Amino acid sequence: MALAEDLAANEKAVHKTFADLVSPDEVIGVEQFFKVYHEVMDGKRKAYLIDVRTRPEFCAFHMEGTDHNVHCFKDGVMGWAVAGHLLVNQFTGSFKIFE
Repeated sequence: MALAEDLAANEKAVHKTFADLVSPDEVIGVEQFFKVYHEVMDGKRKAYLIDVRTRPEFCAFHMEGTDHNVHCFKDGVMGWAVAGHLLVNQFTGSFKIFE
């Protein structure tokens, strides 16, 4: 039972860390997500559902239809920009940062 309690505590801590980084109006509850999930699975809404837990957690169990294709690269989006790769803005389209 201790392992399950440790996993639950760790999941809550990680969830709080991510939730604190997201605008409160973008954090939804289980029932609201359940509705969105079924809209996606039924083809009524376009979305790509990504499970961002660790690989072992994903392999142990995950929601049907979700993927685990998230990679974290150490230089982040600023490293991407400094390397001269394209970025995109929903209003202006593609661009590069030169300075």
